[in-house]
Amino acid sequence: MAATNRALDGTAASCNHHLTSASNPLVAHCLTGALRTFPNPRVYSSIRENLVEAFSLRRHIFVVTSLDYPAGFKEYSTGEVDRALAHVGAESVEIVPTNHSPPAIDCSGAPSREKAFWYQQHKTRRCFEAVERFERDTGTCFDWVLRARPDEFWETRVPNASMLPTHVLSTGEEFAHLRPYQNWSHTHHAAIEDHFMAVPRRLARAAMYEALEMWHDCRTLHAYERACPLLYVHDRFFHGKGRPPPHFASECQLGLHLREHKVRWRTDARFRYRVLKLALKPGCSRSSVIAGRVECSDGVTSQYSQWTKSNYSYY
Repeated sequence: MAATNRALDGTAASCNHHLTSASNPLVAHCLTGALRTFPNPRVYSSIRENLVEAFSLRRHIFVVTSLDYPAGFKEYSTGEVDRALAHVGAESVEIVPTNHSPPAIDCSGAPSREKAFWYQQHKTRRCFEAVERFERDTGTCFDWVLRARPDEFWETRVPNASMLPTHVLSTGEEFAHLRPYQNWSHTHHAAIEDHFMAVPRRLARAAMYEALEMWHDCRTLHAYERACPLLYVHDRFFHGKGRPPPHFASECQLGLHLREHKVRWRTDARFRYRVLKLALKPGCSRSSVIAGRVECSDGVTSQYSQWTKSNYSYY
């Protein structure tokens, strides 16, 4: 019965066909990405109050994160991180190694790709694996799987899950210029805002597990230019002299994967958040970090060497 979310054969595989219940849905929240500003009370309080509690009363929280910080940014103590995890109700926490290189790509003629895509999708896959383990262990299917970043400040309460369509995934609208690419009948391009997604369970494996395979996609630059908005192939952030070589941006990698797997998406302006990557140390300015002048962080060492398991399960 859908009301009880029972997996037909007690395995996560059957949940890949689970029809999402519109009433009192069971939700898995995946907080994945670098920790950054998550231990800031304003950030983790907004995640709990405006995202987790607003979306559904029935939920479980899974976290996959890394503890790397750009030079000059504030680091938080173990106690501060523990308080943040406890406040959002984290039940499963995995800390992945920092600064490890993505797998090598053997693609002659293909453009380079952003390492951020592999880091993001690797953490998301690990989190979805934890979700599937929970389903196998309990014989229960989630109705929704949400992916959000730990460093997102949620500005307003999100809509309740019962208000969302269950045949498409929903994203936020931090980048309004990506909205046209959700209309497949009007464009042959694919690009999606990749910082947040709310995914009906039957679409979640394609969106959150299989997307990592795009790291090894070997299409030529010409093929990417036909499938992706050009500003996501030719660096949209570069304003200096000359121009870096073309690359395959994360937003297009994910959007192209979803489109080819027939997973539709829609932007929803009710999911309002801001990514807060920056939490500078005293004496550091944002401009000094961006310019690569990191003298303000001399002598700083990580405060996480004594990280303990606390009250959370680790995978």
